[in-house]
Amino acid sequence: MGGIKLEHWWIGMVVAGIAVLGSGAIAPDPRVTSAIGLGLLFLGIGEWMNHPSQTHIEPGFGGMWQFTGHPRQPTLVGNAFSFVGIVLLAGGAIRVGIALFQ
Repeated sequence: MGGIKLEHWWIGMVVAGIAVLGSGAIAPDPRVTSAIGLGLLFLGIGEWMNHPSQTHIEPGFGGMWQFTGHPRQPTLVGNAFSFVGIVLLAGGAIRVGIALFQ
């Protein structure tokens, strides 16, 4: 795979979501950490689905040029995962905000 690059930020969201879910076992309110962790996980998976690897080959100066990237191509399932992730993240953030200002 060649390592995780900054352009693959959605993989970092998946890893962060798993880490937050794991830390929920020792959290005072596991529902909040579970909502935030699942939100990160779902959003990361959704964006991973929406950023498929693509290779484009075209003629150029001195031969053929190969371009590889991850442009966003929204899919129904990827957008659904992203939407659920955003809702869960927002719900967790609202619960944290309420707890902070009580």
